[in-house]
Amino acid sequence: MNKTIQHSYLLKTGETVIFKTNMLPKEIQSLPVFSNQYEFYKYFRDRGYWIEIDLIIKKGH
Repeated sequence: MNKTIQHSYLLKTGETVIFKTNMLPKEIQSLPVFSNQYEFYKYFRDRGYWIEIDLIIKKGH
C-alpha cells in the first residue's frame, strides 16, 4: 500500500471533504468534479482505492 496522506477536496455542493487515501498525489490532482459525497466515495471504491473520510465541512449560509 502506498503511503497515506491527508487531502482536502471541494465538492460542487460547497462541502469540503478531508480524507486519506492510497491514491497517488498526482492522481488526486486530476480528480474530476463530483456533485456530492456519494459520487466522491464511489469513485475511489470503484477503482479499488482505500479511502478514509476524516471530516466533511458543510458550507455555511
